[in-house]
Order: sequence, then structure tokens, then C-alpha cells
Amino acid sequence: MAKHSKNRMHYGYHFTGILLLFASTVLAAACRENAECRGPGCQSDCSGASCEFECVEGTCIIECNDVTSCTVTCAEGTECSINGGDATSLEILCAAGSECYIDCNDVTSCSVKCGEGGVCATQCGDSTGCEVGCNGSSECTVSCDSATSCRTCPEGTSC
Repeated sequence: MAKHSKNRMHYGYHFTGILLLFASTVLAAACRENAECRGPGCQSDCSGASCEFECVEGTCIIECNDVTSCTVTCAEGTECSINGGDATSLEILCAAGSECYIDCNDVTSCSVKCGEGGVCATQCGDSTGCEVGCNGSSECTVSCDSATSCRTCPEGTSC
């Protein structure tokens, strides 16, 4: 009898381990693919044809290399570091009070919107199209080196 319960416990541990592994894999995929990331930090390599990403609470490090389309939303109070090398289209929305560091190198189209009270540092080097918008009391530093076209907001922007 004791032997049976011992076996049950043994298999129970294995089953729990498999469940935990499955759950962590699903969470990692959800974080990468569609978009809701909560917690102290989130990293995504944006692998795939399109990337839709929402950063909530914390620091987000996002690499959008070789992506057809990438949409990144940084919620209030979030710090985002985004690299959009070789992406066809990149759209970034930084909510009020967010800090965004955006590199749009080799991107065909790049759109950055910085919410009120946010801090945005944007590099649009070698980008075909770059559009940066700052709202209200946002701080924007925009570098448009080698960009074919660059449209920036009049407030708090240097280009």
C-alpha cells in the first residue's frame, strides 16, 4: 500500500514539473507574440512576420530585426528600449510618463508617438520614412541622420 502511494507521489512530482514547464513556455510565447507583458522586465526578439507588443509595468527590451510589421505599446511609467533594424514597418506608442529609447535603423517606415510627460530619444538613421510626434510636456531628442524623410513635432524636438 505504501509502495502505491509512493509511486503516486513520484508521478505527481513529474506531472507538476511538466505542467510548470508547459506554463512557462506558453507565457514566454504570449510575451513574444501578442502582447501583454507584466512584471519587472520583458524581453522579446520579435521573431516572426509581425509583432504586436504591449509593455506593462517594468522595463521592455525589444529587438524587431527582420520583422515585416512591429507595433510596440509602452504603458505609463514603463521604460522601453526598442531596436528596429531591418523591419519593414515599426510603430511605437509611448504612453504618458514613459521613457523610450528607439533606434529605427534600416526601417522602411517608422512612427513614434511620445505621450505627455514622456521622454523619447529616437534615432532614425538609414530609415526611409520616420515620423516622430511629441505631446504636451514631452522631451524628445530626434536624430534623423541618413533618413530619406523625417517629420517631427515642433515641441521639444531637435532634428
